Amino acid sequence: MIIRLIPLIISWLILAAHFLRFGNMYYVLFCIAVPLLLLIPKRIILHTVQWLTFAGVLLWIMIGIDLVKFRLSFNGDYYRLAIIMTFVALFTFASGLLLYHKSFRRVYR
Repeated sequence: MIIRLIPLIISWLILAAHFLRFGNMYYVLFCIAVPLLLLIPKRIILHTVQWLTFAGVLLWIMIGIDLVKFRLSFNGDYYRLAIIMTFVALFTFASGLLLYHKSFRRVYR
């Protein structure tokens, strides 16, 4: 079960690093706190973390679109950026899906 948490923790740390780059410390603390919520063995906490992770996917999609638009405004190369942002969003989505495994359902009642 702990191995399934590693991608989730990495996803939230990457999002925290993005916010840290712009100096948004409240968002950084929020991103660090979300995986820590899983220390509370309640079903509602599990669902909350799952949906917050999926909201993070939407956030990555919006960030990716904004960055591609920024690059396009300067006639810059945006292909690599789009590919990287797509993979980051897919990785975050996959880490949220890992929380649906039956081992989590047994612990979080």
